[in-house]
Amino acid sequence: MSHAGIASAYRYNGGVQVALRGFGFTSKWQRLMLNADTSLGCEQMIAREEYIEQRLNDQISWYARKSRTNQLWFKRLRLAEIVAAAIIPFLSGFAGDSLRIKIAIGVLGVVVTVIASLLGLLHLQEHWISSPW
Repeated sequence: MSHAGIASAYRYNGGVQVALRGFGFTSKWQRLMLNADTSLGCEQMIAREEYIEQRLNDQISWYARKSRTNQLWFKRLRLAEIVAAAIIPFLSGFAGDSLRIKIAIGVLGVVVTVIASLLGLLHLQEHWISSPW
């Protein structure tokens, strides 16, 4: 017995009708290929090429959306990191005895560190560049 279930075939109106029963492990392809039309009492099968084309187009669309999302987030975070890092030396020149400016410099330093860590952890650029679409 395979993990896809048990296939049984029987004669029905001069044709063979196939029914899969199992444990919910049938693949999407098997369910599409064995889409029985009970009103006519026969099977409807879509062509393998049509199924592959539908599935492939779905996957291409998903990868394209994820690639755009990763690219957008990468660019936003990188821009925020660059701006925060550029402001730190600028504010340092005005810090003197001002506690507010020293706190702002510390906060900006933390922001730069967090953004750099997130970019390293999430690998957004790699996901965007390595996407085939």
